[in-house]
Amino acid sequence: MRSIDFTTQIPQSPAEFLAAMARPEAWDGDASRVEGTPEAGLDIRASAPLDAEDVPAVAARLLPAGAAVQLRVRTSPASAQPVSADIDAQVPGAPVTMAARLEVSGGAGGSEVVAHADVTSTAPLIGPMIEAAVAPSVEKILRQSIEDIAQL
Repeated sequence: MRSIDFTTQIPQSPAEFLAAMARPEAWDGDASRVEGTPEAGLDIRASAPLDAEDVPAVAARLLPAGAAVQLRVRTSPASAQPVSADIDAQVPGAPVTMAARLEVSGGAGGSEVVAHADVTSTAPLIGPMIEAAVAPSVEKILRQSIEDIAQL
C-alpha cells in the first residue's frame, strides 16, 4: 500500500463544497448518480473513461481495453465538523484500488481540505512497483478534482 497525504485551500465553506459535489457537472463521465442532500450527506456513484495520459506505463499494460474508473463517494452531513468525504475508486479488471478521505474545515471565507489516500495493488510480486508508479497520478487527479469542484 502507498499512502498520499496533502493539504490544500479552497475558496468555499465546507457546506458550499458539499453543494458543489452534489452537482452533476462535478463528475465527468457517462454515468453518475447522486443520492441524498448536502445537509443529510451524499452518496455519489460515477463512472468515467480512464485517460491514458494519467496512467503510468507499468500500470497501462495491466488495464483492460476501454477501462473506466468507477467512483463511490460518501459524505458526512454539511453540519459535521469537519465535513468529510470518503472516496473509493477502482478500475474493473485492474489490480489497483484507491481509498481516500477528505476532511474539509473552515468557514465562509474559505476552507482547508486535508486529504489522505491509500493506493493498493493486488498484483503478485509487482504490486509495490505498481503502487509506487500510480501514486503520483492518483495525487494529481485527486488535487485536480478538488480544485475543479471548488470552482463550480
